[in-house]
Amino acid sequence: MRTLIRVIVVGLLTIAALFAITLALPLEAWRRGEPAGPRLVVTAAVPRWPRPLRLWIDTDAACGHSPRTDPDDCFALVLLAQSPEVEIVGVSTVFGNAALDVTDSTTRALVDQLSANGRGRLAVGRGVARPMKELVGGGGAAGGATAHNALARALEEGPLVILALGPLTNLAMLLRDRPDLRINVSGLSL
Repeated sequence: MRTLIRVIVVGLLTIAALFAITLALPLEAWRRGEPAGPRLVVTAAVPRWPRPLRLWIDTDAACGHSPRTDPDDCFALVLLAQSPEVEIVGVSTVFGNAALDVTDSTTRALVDQLSANGRGRLAVGRGVARPMKELVGGGGAAGGATAHNALARALEEGPLVILALGPLTNLAMLLRDRPDLRINVSGLSL
């Protein structure tokens, strides 16, 4: 019996060692059959934008409103509000993780809390409640006039990086209605 156990243990160790060796072998093609892409070149980081970065946050923050909504948008807002390298120019809300009423009230409550803690007062614009294809007639801001107008004013003042944490409906509608403002979108982070 001892011999059988020894043989099994040695066999398992041999299999584990062979498996570990196969992990070190280079693969020229991924499992799906496509060849590997070019190797990434590591370079020194160079700031792409002037500091402080002018930032607009478009969010569908629901922050735990239900068991299926995650807190990532709220964490992002809190961390960015504390960063000296970022000037948050404005915040807009959009449907997504939850209905617009939920995302708008959640975002406003969070911004109120941030301003109560000395982080400065941020303007929050109410965005659209449905995808563009569902909006009746597709004309104008179609219910997201507050966010639409505020984002347009901010882009008229100068270049912005837009951090889109939810659906891109607010930005898409604005750029559809005001294509002249595209030049002032200096970056879009999803």
